[in-house]
Amino acid sequence: VGAEVSGWLRRPHAPAARVRFDLLLDGAVAGSAEAATFREDLLQAFGTDGRHAFSLAVPSRWRDGQRHRVTLRVAGEADTRIENNNRDWLIPA
Repeated sequence: VGAEVSGWLRRPHAPAARVRFDLLLDGAVAGSAEAATFREDLLQAFGTDGRHAFSLAVPSRWRDGQRHRVTLRVAGEADTRIENNNRDWLIPA
């Protein structure tokens, strides 16, 4: 987490399916994307096509040098949220 939020998402039960998600900052939707970018390490780790990565720019509204709650919400699954140990992230200005 910084000027962008990066990582990877995949469905273990459907590894070829791409995961669409919303980026929530402090509970508000700040963007949407699909985890579909290739990474060699994911190819090696999962033996799939390695296209599970994402990078999504943090809108300037939240790039203020303050701490913000960063959550990913899997599209179409209202109860599927990914938080990093309920930790707030310092997003640089």
